[in-house]
Amino acid sequence: MDTGRLASTLRRSPAKSLTIEMINVPLLDQVRQCIRLKHMSMKTEESYVYYIREFILYQNKRHPKEMGVEEIRAYVALPYLVC
Repeated sequence: MDTGRLASTLRRSPAKSLTIEMINVPLLDQVRQCIRLKHMSMKTEESYVYYIREFILYQNKRHPKEMGVEEIRAYVALPYLVC
């Protein structure tokens, strides 16, 4: 597919266009945008952003795309290990 056809296809497809536009948007801003599009409460947004931020900091500021199941299990098991 040539770039002209691809560009016109992306303009007509809202979902693909939204994805293309969000490539350079920071992760937590993407989370906020998605939560607001779903009309969730501000408290829910704050909670999601807080826990995602804590998870990223716990993993030494690695992007969640770089992590897998083991990192998630280690973070979720943390409260059980502390007690």
